[in-house]
Amino acid sequence: MLGNTFGRVFQITTCGESYGWKADSGKGEYGGALFCIVNGVPPGIKLDVAKVQEELYKRRPGQSKLDSPRKETDIVEVVSGLLEGLTTGAPVGLLIRNVDTQDIHIEQYRQVKDVIRPGHAEMNFFYKYGELGDWCGAGRSSGRETVGRVAGGAVAKQILAREGIEVLSHVTQSHGIQGRSSAPCLSG
Repeated sequence: MLGNTFGRVFQITTCGESYGWKADSGKGEYGGALFCIVNGVPPGIKLDVAKVQEELYKRRPGQSKLDSPRKETDIVEVVSGLLEGLTTGAPVGLLIRNVDTQDIHIEQYRQVKDVIRPGHAEMNFFYKYGELGDWCGAGRSSGRETVGRVAGGAVAKQILAREGIEVLSHVTQSHGIQGRSSAPCLSG
């Protein structure tokens, strides 16, 4: 599972693609979903699904001219590991459906499916999956795939907050442009 599972005691495994194939639709159509399985969540944690949703809203596409124009809702569904608002100790399953998969875009991807785009991870995924890799919307190499990581991270954030731990970060420099920072910075 190298590349899809992160962590040891607390693990996040993601699956799904940018457009995905709805195998159960009976119609052979795109749409699908992305999924995150979070292992290592202790039982009895009051998981605030609204806070997970807040984190997903921060990364949702279509919010600026710099990101994808797709109008994905990024609504999270907790499908396992939660009973009456408390974690059970079983893996927490988080499902985020793709809702903006337009036929015109699928055909555009089909026309260039054999072209590796610079700046994308498509070459790596071609070496990993070969010709059977999902080409529609860049499949697993799409930025859309990060939705599962954000959802899993939002669960981790709540567990850490319970222990009084808050993780903060910021960019101090990019392309030779250095920002001002008044916060103490730990660097290695």
